Order: sequence, then structure tokens, then C-alpha cells
Amino acid sequence: ITVLLGVLTPVLTVNKTHAGSFFAGQTGAVYTISVANQGPGVTSGTITMVDQLPIGMTATAISGTGWTCV
Repeated sequence: ITVLLGVLTPVLTVNKTHAGSFFAGQTGAVYTISVANQGPGVTSGTITMVDQLPIGMTATAISGTGWTCV
């Protein structure tokens, strides 16, 4: 039997990945940032994640399911 007392908290993880090497002037390269809840608690409301791209990289298009980006 497991008894949990108190508030179950979310445990958010951030994973950044890309395939291959990037080079100046390249188009169509994909840099992926994934955020997931690995904890026992649920999230609610707005979750804000801020990331700075690697030096020399400029975002030209951003997309995803279930979120907005500015």
C-alpha cells in the first residue's frame, strides 16, 4: 500500500536534439526542443519555457502541436 501525503508536483524535463552538423546558410535544418512532465503531479495553466539558440543560429520557422511561440 502506498500513501501519498501533500501535493504531488510535476517534474518538467527539457530535451534538445538535432541531426547532423549545422553550417552557415543552411536551410531546412531541424533543432527540436521537447518539454515533458515526468512527475506524479499534473500541470495546469500556462507553462513557459525559454531557450536561447546556439550562437550563430537564427530561427526562421517555428511550429508545434498544442502550444504557441513568440
